[in-house]
Amino acid sequence: MRSATLLALMALGGCSLAFVRGPTMDGPTPVADGCSTSRVWPITDLVLALWSVAGGLGAIVEAADPKSNTDNTAQALIGVIPTSIAFGVSSVIGFARVGSCHDAL
Repeated sequence: MRSATLLALMALGGCSLAFVRGPTMDGPTPVADGCSTSRVWPITDLVLALWSVAGGLGAIVEAADPKSNTDNTAQALIGVIPTSIAFGVSSVIGFARVGSCHDAL
């Protein structure tokens, strides 16, 4: 159940890239027609980026524990780095688009 929930949340990643629209450029000034004013998707991406980092750090700490029989530090980093970067970049782009939309209003 935990894996299915995590996979479902991971599939939502990059929502800012898919669902957040910035203002359109019609001449020298941006037009706020149809652009996104809600920060829900950028915040979602930010939370998922931080959750990914926290999960990776937890796996690294567990692997460093001498009582632990697992050695999945490399696996944790391989999973954490690309997902954290993807969610983080999507969040930054989403916040920039929403900010541009607010400026154009």
